[in-house]
Amino acid sequence: MATISIRVDNETRDQLESYARARGSSLSDLLRRAIDTVLERDPTRPWDRSDVPPTLSVLDRRILQLHHQTLALVASDPVEREESMRQAYVLERGYTLEYANEFGRLEPELSRADCLFVFDVLDMFRILDASFRKLAASGFVHAGTVSNYVRFRGFDVNDSYEHALAGYVHFLTLTDRWPEHREFVEETGGNSHMPMADRYRRMLSVYKPMRTRRVHGAGSSPSDMLLSSEEVRRVVDAAVGPE
Repeated sequence: MATISIRVDNETRDQLESYARARGSSLSDLLRRAIDTVLERDPTRPWDRSDVPPTLSVLDRRILQLHHQTLALVASDPVEREESMRQAYVLERGYTLEYANEFGRLEPELSRADCLFVFDVLDMFRILDASFRKLAASGFVHAGTVSNYVRFRGFDVNDSYEHALAGYVHFLTLTDRWPEHREFVEETGGNSHMPMADRYRRMLSVYKPMRTRRVHGAGSSPSDMLLSSEEVRRVVDAAVGPE
């Protein structure tokens, strides 16, 4: 968790502390709620997440409590120390509604199917781009138009689902898988600024049978995976289909 430090005069600090005490709150919680108001965030939103456990076993509570007690002991920042002590107390007392503070910062899981979808998309564009480059060098007709669709354009980070997919792409490029997309991701955040998942699925529905035939065919070298000009056009036709 990031820490923000601000300087105020003693009178302002005393007034804020008095205001917080009168409402049974800490100064840190008071300021966090003020920030949520400014940013138009609902601080209760994590409570509504279906993946936040409604209850924890005694063993799980004890493990997490010890974790926060340890963090409080080693924390150099007083805000972080206070946060850890408060969460340890919540776990000790078993205040289930407050468990959202423990789990609410975790993003929802990206399913195995969605992770494999990202793998398939990146693999498809690796083959499409390599095929296009080889064909363009040989005078591929309409290469200029096709080039708009044979390169990975990211996912729409303004959509919660595609935002998660874009985050996984970023992770994969950082771990040297599909490094050819790293520069694009670093420069743009992998943001397509428009929904792309459905387009990629249409393209994959055409591309994956082509890949399967090659995998089970006689060829085994990387060049054997490249597509013909007709195959590239078929995949591109799927990309420009109805949105």
